[in-house]
Amino acid sequence: KGIKTTKIEDDAIKEFIVTNTHDVLYLFTSKGRLYTMDCFEVPEASRGSKGRYLANFLQLTEGESVTNLIPITVDVIENSKDYTVAIVSKKGKIKRMPFEFIKKIRTSGLRITTLQEKDDVISVKLLAQDKKLFITSFAGKAVLFDPEKVRCMGRTATGVRAMNLSGSEIVSVNVVNDSDNVLF
Repeated sequence: KGIKTTKIEDDAIKEFIVTNTHDVLYLFTSKGRLYTMDCFEVPEASRGSKGRYLANFLQLTEGESVTNLIPITVDVIENSKDYTVAIVSKKGKIKRMPFEFIKKIRTSGLRITTLQEKDDVISVKLLAQDKKLFITSFAGKAVLFDPEKVRCMGRTATGVRAMNLSGSEIVSVNVVNDSDNVLF
């Protein structure tokens, strides 16, 4: 049957993450900025409460929203050379960046990519070695993408084309292993 949790009228739960109070949340926005927040700063609430609006904790600009939350463990920070971050935009651009470039963040945030006009960040994924990205578009196209084929870029780079969209937009990005079965 399940258990009733929060009831939010005009909102939906996009992602559910499990983390530790010692971890750091990396919050990536639609306009290509990155903010950090210690997990212990997130206020506790009951199972049925609505929670608090995330923008109250960050200095977001008008029209900017949080697209991804990634919990970063102490192990990831200590072994940052083994990790990269893949940033995918709505118009099909992909950028790979060493995690070391974003290890230390100012409280005012950090610009991690340059976006073209009318483009937004759709997804940001933390990648360990031997991981691939499965990218799908609104038109139903999909590509299994090896991020190692994209050279690592600096924070101001725009990225390269991940997929020929023909007027469509990217709708989802998932991290997969070589051994995973992808079902359509």
